[in-house]
Amino acid sequence: MDNSRFIDGAREKKLEMYRMKDTLLKILTPVCIHKEFIGYETERIYSYETEEYKKYKKQFYYEGQYMDDDYSIVYFGDIELKDEPIYHYYLFYDLNCGHTFHTPIKKEELDKYSLPIIEISELETTGHKVNDLVSVQFVRKVIRLIEENMYILQ
Repeated sequence: MDNSRFIDGAREKKLEMYRMKDTLLKILTPVCIHKEFIGYETERIYSYETEEYKKYKKQFYYEGQYMDDDYSIVYFGDIELKDEPIYHYYLFYDLNCGHTFHTPIKKEELDKYSLPIIEISELETTGHKVNDLVSVQFVRKVIRLIEENMYILQ
């Protein structure tokens, strides 16, 4: 049995669902921007960088090795650059009916929005029971109305 066709179909279905979500959200106004801390930039230090390697060895959060072209073993370690935090940013939509949505945006896009930025500890998404959701057929009809500009948002 060829699972790749099943996997490709599932991947395409997922992309279709995200496209529908994006179409629905483009007519709404986000409430704020959520800023999620995801870690720090990292730097890899190699054993042939002798002084640096010795200096940071105790700070490595990950260590490994590989064989170089001349068959010598090169050790390396990764350190976190604590002064370079990494954040993900999301437009946050609240529909005031128990449903909320996040759409990722790039840091460079923050200036396009005059929204408060709220730092969150972790992006939590929860699904809803199928009975609490509208059908895909209904969503497709709504999207058609949006694309044809035949809707009134109240």
